Amino acid sequence: MLDQNNMADIYFYQEDPDDDSENTFSDGYGGSNPDAGLTPVAKMEKYASSDNIFNRQMVARTVLETLRQVTDVVEDTQSVFMILARLGQDVEPVVRAELMEQVPHIAMYCQEVPEHLSHVVPTHLLPLVVTFLTDKNNQVRKTSQAALLVLLEQGLVEKSDVEEQVCPVIIKFTEADSLDDYRTEAVALLSKMAPMIGREMSERLFLERFAALCVDPLFHVRKVCAANFGDFSGVVGPESTEKILLPKFFYLCEDGVWGVRKACADVFMPVSCVCSPTVRQTELSPLFINLLRDQSRWVRMAAFQALGPFISTFADPAITALLHNENGEIIITDAEQLAERLNILEKTRSQQRESSSKTISANLNSEEENTVNNNTDDIVVSNTVNNNVEEMDEREDEWSAQLVATSSPKSLEERRANMYFESRRGDNSNYSTFLYWREPVASLDLVDIDLDASEGGIQDTEMVDVENKLESESSETSNSSSEPSSSNEEEPKKSEEVKNIAEEVKKEDEAVKELEEEVKLIEVTDDEDSLEENKEEESKEDTEKGEKEEEKEEKSGEDKEGEEDPVKSSGSQETSTLEMFQSSSAEKENISTFDPQNRWGSFTSLHSSRSSLDSRSTEVHPPDPALPKGPPETDQSIVPQLLIDHYVSMIDPSRAQTVDNDIARHCAFSLPAVALTLGRSNWPLLKETYETLANDMQWKVRRTLASSIHELGVILGEEVAAQDLVPIFNGFIKDLDEVRIGMLKHLADFLKLLQEKERQEYLPKLEAFLKMDNERNWRFRLELAEQLGLLVNLFTPEQVKAYLAPIGLTLVQDKVAAVRIAATVVLSNIIQLQDTELNNYLNGELADKLAHSTHWNRRQTFGVLCSELVISIPYSSFSQDLLPHLLDLSWDRVPNVRMQVAKVLGYSLPDEYYDDESLASHDLIVQALNQLSRDDDSDVREAAASGHRVNNCPPPVQMEVVVAGEEEAGVSGSPSWAEIAAK
Repeated sequence: MLDQNNMADIYFYQEDPDDDSENTFSDGYGGSNPDAGLTPVAKMEKYASSDNIFNRQMVARTVLETLRQVTDVVEDTQSVFMILARLGQDVEPVVRAELMEQVPHIAMYCQEVPEHLSHVVPTHLLPLVVTFLTDKNNQVRKTSQAALLVLLEQGLVEKSDVEEQVCPVIIKFTEADSLDDYRTEAVALLSKMAPMIGREMSERLFLERFAALCVDPLFHVRKVCAANFGDFSGVVGPESTEKILLPKFFYLCEDGVWGVRKACADVFMPVSCVCSPTVRQTELSPLFINLLRDQSRWVRMAAFQALGPFISTFADPAITALLHNENGEIIITDAEQLAERLNILEKTRSQQRESSSKTISANLNSEEENTVNNNTDDIVVSNTVNNNVEEMDEREDEWSAQLVATSSPKSLEERRANMYFESRRGDNSNYSTFLYWREPVASLDLVDIDLDASEGGIQDTEMVDVENKLESESSETSNSSSEPSSSNEEEPKKSEEVKNIAEEVKKEDEAVKELEEEVKLIEVTDDEDSLEENKEEESKEDTEKGEKEEEKEEKSGEDKEGEEDPVKSSGSQETSTLEMFQSSSAEKENISTFDPQNRWGSFTSLHSSRSSLDSRSTEVHPPDPALPKGPPETDQSIVPQLLIDHYVSMIDPSRAQTVDNDIARHCAFSLPAVALTLGRSNWPLLKETYETLANDMQWKVRRTLASSIHELGVILGEEVAAQDLVPIFNGFIKDLDEVRIGMLKHLADFLKLLQEKERQEYLPKLEAFLKMDNERNWRFRLELAEQLGLLVNLFTPEQVKAYLAPIGLTLVQDKVAAVRIAATVVLSNIIQLQDTELNNYLNGELADKLAHSTHWNRRQTFGVLCSELVISIPYSSFSQDLLPHLLDLSWDRVPNVRMQVAKVLGYSLPDEYYDDESLASHDLIVQALNQLSRDDDSDVREAAASGHRVNNCPPPVQMEVVVAGEEEAGVSGSPSWAEIAAK
């Protein structure tokens, strides 16, 4: 991109009147300017009508410059915009793109002079941008889109003009009859415009269209909608998002194209921030778990990267409100206020847990009493079982969301039953037939089964007799139990009969179990005979399936985003691994698949409008071996436990192979946010994960933890930090420099969290930071110097003298100037403690190692230190301990040293001390400053006169007399720069 040029420069591209060729240039700088007598508008007219592309392109670049020259003339201004409109119809895309790049600059200038050009943007520029939005050239369309966004962002165009001119065009291009490229670009532009035009206009113009585009047949359109879903939902607000957009988001998360699902995983956190806590807990959490278990590795990778940020959206808003700085970044700005708020939050949560535990125990006692009463009543009456089961199936969709969000040791069926009882408490019934999973079985006449029969099974006639007897006995029992009691005298008899029936039922249950085991043995023998016959057919089917899957994988490799996943696509209905081993009865009935060894092996997807918890219509996921086994360390209801289990499983080695090699670093990066969300009481859920990450083989993972250990200490508190974080912190001190630098940047912040006794233990360890793997890594020493300045106030003067001061003196003699300057700040902070013994020690060391050093850069550093101390410590101490050494340096041979002394005396020294003639050092200071103002070096004289206390007095010029033979011998009156540098 060339700079703006004056119109006079265009003549270098002019046409040669003596030659028909229009691609030749003039003779260059040597010839005269043929456009010297033309006005700026005439020059534009001349070269805008040229057949040379470069001339027209230069005209487009110089429109703004010409407009500045003719702003006061209305006719010329109109002529400029007429030429602008003509360039907008140029046949060359390069000219049109160049013109569109100048539109934002022209609009900004029009805003500067509204009295003359206020009408330009809505009448000339905005229509031109709208026209270029429909251009055939892709580069021109992209440039016009960028120009439109700049106009909106800078407020250069009115929203009413955008609504009248731009929005109808964008909505038209999102229709189904438009070209695919236009539709995709229109959706992206629509989504980017929404935050700039505001909520009201976005809801009125774009909401319904955006929702319809989310289910568009073209997957490119759906992918763009998914990628911008978070920003758009943030504009329209929670109500419109949950009512209109969220069902579309569910659809996109289950899209057949993996690129669409990956885009949904990328924007899951901003979508969650918009939704209410209930929707986040009951609907978004199961939906996100489906993305974590997606068939595509790219989707799983994006989902696991967004898992930590998504969990952080469950945090208490009262806590997260304290973690935003001016730029909107999440960072701990006030550690003390955050710690206080966390303590209050933990107290309230503990009180809630105590109250909830009391209510749960009371409910359990009442449920046990009701269960005992209902057991006796429900044996007699059993004709309403089917009705109750149907009612449970109808209300299953309503309860499914609540079931997944709660973590309980009970199975899904038991929890559904409890919720059903709570909804039925208002009824007048004293019993519920749902307590029994089958009707009571009457007494049976068991038939002996001959396992040694010739055909190896039970005869058909015997099985029919058994079934008939069972049906007759059960019908008699049901009829007899349905008869109502006639009088109060028969109640004791019925109670005895009930007891007898219950005992008979137990015996019959045992008999039925034995019968079922014998039948299973018979079926196994029959299956063994037919198994060998079907082996060849199964092997053929397996080979055919394998070939088909390989073909699909090859196609997906060629077109990753365009090809649908074999499991997610609507055209294929392949069964999962777990479904292949399920019995047919489990597919037809709502049987709980809860496994006590794996808490979440039977979890399925949840959809607010699709009843996804219904086992008859959902895809069952195989158990994930990476998830933790057994109950969690603590019981919490802040975040769905399954999300925490998946987050903890990110450290599993199998995740690096099946998901992402860098997944452990993502886990470490978001761990403080997850810990903040769960609170201090639930730290045991993450403790093992944190320790594993601290010992990870990748140094990037350990550096991420080292960089955030101070924030985690604020979140967990002093006790947990001292117990769990200090050992890890000690390990980081001995780690690689790449890891140590992350911890060193916040060394003072972490040590502030510790008690005084534990903090003192780190004083001897600070000297270890002076030892590095690479001595050239001066930035490591620079960071150490900055942290030492913050550590001074955390220790006593005796401790500072013993441990911090020697490190500061070492850094102030460093080879790198930036390190030396930072070390002067440390020493200045130490001297400001005003400890007599400490100051005497430092003054002697500074005079010996800096002021009287043989290296000129150290003497210069002493001057820098004096410039800081002269305004920070009492002048009596400065004049007594440091000023004599500083005045001695005013005669230094190196100009840089004298220049630093001149800055201190001429500028840094306060006026009250310089003007006070009663001070003993006044005459010495004035004499030294006058001497420096007449120095041979001009930089020294400028430094002395910088405070306007003396004038810059250059010395008189003297004629040098060169003695014969002296020049050849190389003898000179002043030392060379090489000699100065050596000193």
